[in-house]
Amino acid sequence: MKAKERVTLVLACNATGSKKVPVAIIGKAALPLCFRRPGCVSPLPYFSQRNSWMDGVVFKKWVYEVFLPFIRLHTTEKVALVVDNLASHDGISDDHLVLIALPPNTTAVFQPLDAGAIAALKLRYKRRFLSAMVEHLDGLTPTTGVTRTTATLANSGRVSLLDVTHIIQDEWAKTTPESLARCWIKARCLPAPMQNALTALYTDYHCADTAPVANAVADITQVLLSATLADGLFPGTQSEDLISGVSAWLGAEENAGILEDTVDMVLGGGEGEDENE
Repeated sequence: MKAKERVTLVLACNATGSKKVPVAIIGKAALPLCFRRPGCVSPLPYFSQRNSWMDGVVFKKWVYEVFLPFIRLHTTEKVALVVDNLASHDGISDDHLVLIALPPNTTAVFQPLDAGAIAALKLRYKRRFLSAMVEHLDGLTPTTGVTRTTATLANSGRVSLLDVTHIIQDEWAKTTPESLARCWIKARCLPAPMQNALTALYTDYHCADTAPVANAVADITQVLLSATLADGLFPGTQSEDLISGVSAWLGAEENAGILEDTVDMVLGGGEGEDENE
């Protein structure tokens, strides 16, 4: 949980969930090693920033290089973009774009994608990541000729940003319009007429339960227990303990202690950072 390899994902979609902007990734390296070889170009827009965070420079690039080009493919009308109340979102000027900043300290309440879409994408990414890792370790054989520029989870067990981009691209594509629209409904950040029209599309709307999380925990636990390396990794571990551990791992981003450790680590710098990650 305290690994230094972090990236930031930039997500955006319309209120009905029918239009999903390609996910952009913010990493530290200007051009990660895993993207340098022919045929290994990132399938998603990639930006770099010293701490892998969104700042004013990256936000402007994302708006002009990713968001607006995507929007122009679908409409010539003026569009509104709901964003956090951050200084990095200032300085954008376009006749066909209106930035709507949420009030301070209300992101967790009114930001649509914070109402479930981000958490769901993280959960599905983790399930895919861990399943692939276990599959690799379970069938591990000596590997020769693997270099830093070609190493991926498939051929070395070492995860690179190339693996991350492919998983995120797949899982974002599988995100249904209904699930995204329900996040907008839950956030209640739209004008009343729009809110009512959107709600009318999903008359069976109800508060999300924990079934998807429970299913993910069950799937991951089954993968771990069925692997041939299970006895070596979890000697004497009861299944309920493993379930508890998997649940904690899936919810790590909401753990206050882990968040504090991560912030301290990033602000304090670090050694041995690998631009391939």
